[in-house]
Amino acid sequence: FPRYVFGGKQVDGFVDDIKQLVGKISANWLLNKFLQHKSKLEEYREHLETSRGKKLNPYTSIRHAIYMSDKEKYRTILFFMQRQNFDEWLQNQIDKST
Repeated sequence: FPRYVFGGKQVDGFVDDIKQLVGKISANWLLNKFLQHKSKLEEYREHLETSRGKKLNPYTSIRHAIYMSDKEKYRTILFFMQRQNFDEWLQNQIDKST
């Protein structure tokens, strides 16, 4: 996220939220989750921007990546509406490919 300015307190709060849910984490763990789902997240980001005029900030993108890695285990990492909208979009992607 080269153009995003990360605030110190925001980063600390974000990491604390993730640690509460996941436990001990590392920067590599977060990076791996993000890279694993990067292309799908880019598609979703584009969908949100074109259809709803909304943008995913880096924190929310990373939360979505963690969620995608294990939807049951990390269910609460997204707010209800975020999760519902994302799951609906993912299902539409599956439906389109079949």
